[in-house]
Amino acid sequence: MLQKAVLSNYPNPERIGCPGRAALEQLAKMPDRIEALETADWEHVTHCSPCYAEYLQIIEPLRR
Repeated sequence: MLQKAVLSNYPNPERIGCPGRAALEQLAKMPDRIEALETADWEHVTHCSPCYAEYLQIIEPLRR
């Protein structure tokens, strides 16, 4: 339910302030994901539907 809310409630079609794919990949690859929670990039990802969707695509293969 939380994922659905982030994916739909924070549109950002112009991708204003987005940290970019490299930063999203860095967040996804952090061995201790708790570290990610303390970054400005993570704050953006959780308030930007396009970035969150891209982040989910990046972590999907890592979860397997």
